[in-house]
Amino acid sequence: MRGNCCHGQDHHFSRTFKRARAAWYWMHSSSRNPSQLHRQFCGCCSDKNTRHPTLTLLFLSSSPGRQPLTKFFSGAYSEHKYLFSLALHLKAATFVRARGSHLWATTSPNPCVSSPSNSGNKTSAINAMTEAAPTHRYPGMGLPLRFWDPLDERGHEAVEKKSIYPMGVHSETFRHMSPLVSVREIAMMIVMEALTDKPEWHKKVFDDAIVAKWRKDALAIPDEVFWDQSTSFKTEDPADPDEHPRYVPPVLNSVGLMSEKAFDWCVEELRAKARHFEETGVVVTLDLGASVAKSDTLVTPALRAELQASFARLKADQASSPDWHPRTDEKVQNLVHPSMYPLVYGRTRVLRQEVVGVADAIARWAGKGEVLAKEDEVETVRYRRPRYRWGGIHSDNVPQDFWSDTFQWLPSNVAFQNDGTVKFTSYINNLHPQKYARTYRALEQLIATSIPLWEQCLVAETFGQSKSTHGHGRRSVRIPVQDEEWNPADMEECADTHVDARLLEPSYYDWRSETEQKWRVLRKAVHPEPGNPKDDDRSYQVPAECRLATKFKDSGLQVIVKMASIELTPDKPVFPAGSWHVEGQMNECICATALYYLDSENITPAHLAFRMPTDHEDVHENTPYEQGEFDWHEQVYGTHVGDGSNAPCLQNYGSVETKQGRLLAFPNVFQHRVSSFRLADPTKPGHRRFIALWLVDPHRRIISTANVPPQQRSWWAEAVLGASTTARKEAVTKFPPELFRLVLRQAESIGDKLTGEMASPGDEATIGPKAPRLPEELVQIIQNHSKDDDTLMSEEEARKHRLDLMSERSRYSDEMNSYWHETTYNFCEH
Repeated sequence: MRGNCCHGQDHHFSRTFKRARAAWYWMHSSSRNPSQLHRQFCGCCSDKNTRHPTLTLLFLSSSPGRQPLTKFFSGAYSEHKYLFSLALHLKAATFVRARGSHLWATTSPNPCVSSPSNSGNKTSAINAMTEAAPTHRYPGMGLPLRFWDPLDERGHEAVEKKSIYPMGVHSETFRHMSPLVSVREIAMMIVMEALTDKPEWHKKVFDDAIVAKWRKDALAIPDEVFWDQSTSFKTEDPADPDEHPRYVPPVLNSVGLMSEKAFDWCVEELRAKARHFEETGVVVTLDLGASVAKSDTLVTPALRAELQASFARLKADQASSPDWHPRTDEKVQNLVHPSMYPLVYGRTRVLRQEVVGVADAIARWAGKGEVLAKEDEVETVRYRRPRYRWGGIHSDNVPQDFWSDTFQWLPSNVAFQNDGTVKFTSYINNLHPQKYARTYRALEQLIATSIPLWEQCLVAETFGQSKSTHGHGRRSVRIPVQDEEWNPADMEECADTHVDARLLEPSYYDWRSETEQKWRVLRKAVHPEPGNPKDDDRSYQVPAECRLATKFKDSGLQVIVKMASIELTPDKPVFPAGSWHVEGQMNECICATALYYLDSENITPAHLAFRMPTDHEDVHENTPYEQGEFDWHEQVYGTHVGDGSNAPCLQNYGSVETKQGRLLAFPNVFQHRVSSFRLADPTKPGHRRFIALWLVDPHRRIISTANVPPQQRSWWAEAVLGASTTARKEAVTKFPPELFRLVLRQAESIGDKLTGEMASPGDEATIGPKAPRLPEELVQIIQNHSKDDDTLMSEEEARKHRLDLMSERSRYSDEMNSYWHETTYNFCEH
């Protein structure tokens, strides 16, 4: 494309401006080559009646005295010939660079390659960067949403070689269930969790005098405390006492739930955990079928200060218009939240290459890509066939709406560095990459700090293998299933004991002797004791092959980021308890959470409680019992198990305090729930600020911000016109007057505020020398095209999508909770 072709001479700005044509170009078609694009730009062979999705206006000047507009947008321009192409429908600008006597057009790229069916004969018009980048297919983009293997379609034979980190959304998902655990073992976990919160516990646990005091305190804890934490929240109506197993108070010489042998085990286990803590700074807690990891020391004071500064800046920048999370009574302020500007099928533009970075995300990529359509129903049905399922992950028994075909949170890609740190390679959704560059660096440090905790609590599951053959963590219960034993063992010991006649229920027990009736009322189950702690198969050391940096060094990680502040006031002094949930929907593949509790002021202590579903079939097959006799099991395990008992197959694990400075991590097999808290001093305001990091299963990567350019229309406007009044006025000096007014009129994202800042009296002097007017026909085309443009999202649209996303997830969460409570124990038949 020569600067003087078709016309035989260089063209000055004013002459070319009048002769400019609307160039319509199909970005999905390979039939239009650069020479055809050149003819369209030069006015030759253009088809005015053909309507295509990208409107491009071309301005060319050889006047060396005029400041080139391309310098304002891209910082690169030729010495004598200036070409400026502006996508007035709020896409990123398109430029042409001069090389010698040739001008080379760089069009808005469409890096999304053709579908597999036509990839061999079609190539999209993309720039050099997207041509060099590999094309990716993910569930929902190139692969069906419910497809388990994003690498290939090898079928069932390949499944046996695949690993995942489990998710606890449904019983049909792979290896996410807990064994049934005795109340005594839950008591042991509760005591160990409390002791690891004591200052210098890892040293004191080796001091026998201090341990003796701890023993006395632990044995004095009433059984009701352990019983409540073991049995609460297992029924659909937690307030109904009839739905809980009956607590039987101690009788005769019975031993409490926290026994001497149980505490002996706790001491030995805590000493092993203390040695591990000395090496890693990580405390393993509530560990059984899964585990929680916590640390109050790994986040350095310097990092905490940097994160506090980031929160302060975000809150200051959003002070005039805080984003209160919907349905929280203006108590939760979102600073960064993945539900704003999520991936919206049928709306969001995507690139099939992972090319969107951090620093260049807005200027280079905003508005580019193709709209990602919703999944075809035919594909949905086809990939529900057995050959595409793995261990029940995509079983027909898992409701289809556990995957969202409308929304997806967008993770950021994170790369491992040679020095052991990590680095974002794509922007964080809703955190401006230039404005908050220091926050990016701080979050990178927080992710690097969280990785050892994730490694501690994540154990990959491979089809056909169990955790006992690979990985780490506790591999069995501390107290195995045993035959029932009662205190008193002999019913004759109750013969002379007085029992209220109303408790004997003669209508039911009339076939039994009075002594047996008394014994059944008075007896208490003897809780099994743990074995020898030295024989325990615990293993806290994470094998090298299980390290995330080892397994995923080349592919890196994907992390979803949330930053929020809970604000309480004397008028709104209480934050209510949350609901039981796991994180994300199936298509987001979240495998673990890390929570950093940055700052707490004037609030009461709060806790995060954990529970898991149990494998009711395994419990039924491996628990010895007599037909119709469940009293002993219900007392020992703290749950109803009989026919019609309405006892969900749920296992409580206990809770962890969410205190200031704590980093807490856990796998997404846990259902978790935050407790209520309130102002400590009700006359003063208080707050709780935290950061949530959600790790996407690295075995199953999903669409990320590397594929989705920023959707925020306001970000694009700021990149083009500047964020401040001064920057915008300086930018306007580089605009021809008519072009400035046209952009000002058409760009909805600029709005009334920008008009007030920029369109002040004396515009003619401010915005530069008068330039030729656009031809009337082009003005009309631009106006008609711009008013219907929806390439980028306004904040109003993003808020609407967030409400729809929340409603969808509420329905999903309700359905999931219903399923948990409808899956019950049934020991009525052998």
